[in-house]
Amino acid sequence: MKDPLLSVIIPACNVERFVAAAAQSALEQTMPDLEVIVVDDGSTDGTAAAAAAMQDPRLRIVRQENRGLAGARNAGIRAARGVYLGFLDGDDLWVPRKAEVQISVMHRSPFVAMTYCHSAYVDERGRPTGEYLVSRIARPTLRQMIRRNHAGNGSTPILRAAAVRAVGPFDERLRTNGEDYEMWCRVLRRHGRGSLVRVPEPLTLYRIRSGSLSMSFDNFLQSGELANRILRQAMPEIPNWVFREGLASFYRVASRKAASAGRSGEATSYLRRAVTLAPWLPLSDPRVAATLCLILTSGRAQGILHSVARLALFKRSAAR
Repeated sequence: MKDPLLSVIIPACNVERFVAAAAQSALEQTMPDLEVIVVDDGSTDGTAAAAAAMQDPRLRIVRQENRGLAGARNAGIRAARGVYLGFLDGDDLWVPRKAEVQISVMHRSPFVAMTYCHSAYVDERGRPTGEYLVSRIARPTLRQMIRRNHAGNGSTPILRAAAVRAVGPFDERLRTNGEDYEMWCRVLRRHGRGSLVRVPEPLTLYRIRSGSLSMSFDNFLQSGELANRILRQAMPEIPNWVFREGLASFYRVASRKAASAGRSGEATSYLRRAVTLAPWLPLSDPRVAATLCLILTSGRAQGILHSVARLALFKRSAAR
């Protein structure tokens, strides 16, 4: 049987309510030459059954004991047969044109190892919130990527399979977060400036789940600190201030998440830590001011401000 052009890898752990929609969004791509690999990472709910109920010969299911996001993605890579690898979290969605648009960029330039895109936020029922997660950098340098994960989230990238295998697997010490950021930095270092390219369209739908807003941020920050240490050890040629800003960005993101969840005390503490690590951050990242505004507001005013800030950043990025 002919190998597919694209393998879409879906790490899935306890996402019974969402995994079928995620897989369906991959199967409904306008570029149909693909396979979808759902990796059931030790789920204790009906995730595997929900995926198995789908009737499409392009869909395969890999089951394993829980190994975390990195371990699930690595299992998918081992099973993949595609020339390209796309990653889609089990509760997110792809818009139908995503694979076609991003792969066309890599078809045109053999030097591009990875493309990524903007994300539109949707709620638990898949309805648009009007907010966006955007990247302002079209072709990040390695230093820029260390300072901030410009791919946004783990459901935006599509990469050449050869580029992934050239740098080795996801680091399985990073079980819950940061494993994608650490991998993209390695890909960029190996393949050079210009090898990561932004597609300035919201081709990924990032699902906001109510349970995630009440999460503990300890794991998020511990994973960010570990990813930062791993990169420091692997890349001694990079100045220390770059890593400090990279770690500060994790704290800034944690601050924004805490503020969105109404936890202003934690949000303030995280933002203070971010600025302590990188005092220049308010000048280099406009999201610091936006996060501070979120902390200072509440209720409906917070939601309106959040939406306006996201829309402004999206329009600014799309205009570039």
